[in-house]
Amino acid sequence: MKFVPLFSLYLAALAAPLHAGDFVSLFNGRDLEGWEQHSGKADYRVEDGVIVGKTVADTGNSFLCSKKAYGDFVLEFEFKVAPGMNSGVQFRSEFFQKETEVPAGEGKTRKVPADRVFGYQYEIDPSARAYTGGIYDEARRAWLFDLKDNEPAQRKAFQQGDWN
Repeated sequence: MKFVPLFSLYLAALAAPLHAGDFVSLFNGRDLEGWEQHSGKADYRVEDGVIVGKTVADTGNSFLCSKKAYGDFVLEFEFKVAPGMNSGVQFRSEFFQKETEVPAGEGKTRKVPADRVFGYQYEIDPSARAYTGGIYDEARRAWLFDLKDNEPAQRKAFQQGDWN
């Protein structure tokens, strides 16, 4: 397994309440203080001022989440992922406190386990599909904006093997 800079996404992650003038860094560059893991079994650590996530084969999605909730904000970040590593940055997301039944369409429901993160995700997709920049509703409605009809964003913006 390679170490995947899954959450180097937060190297330059900044959030600022819209009523404040100064940006506040969500990551201190030293350790994972202020962060907690939900779902999955990925291993997160700080290396050279970057949060690095290592996936664990045959386990579910894993999320490194800010312990603090934010209201109105501006989010800026840089990311770099391994080839073939589907990833993303959750925003306006939460996690289920207990096992929960959610609508699954056509009058059906499905059970979602406790600790499962759900909400909006800025997609990072290095596959041939190239949906990086699309908006996915994690663990709920699926694609809200998938980029299949946006060629400039879909194929030209993402740079594999480089910081984006």
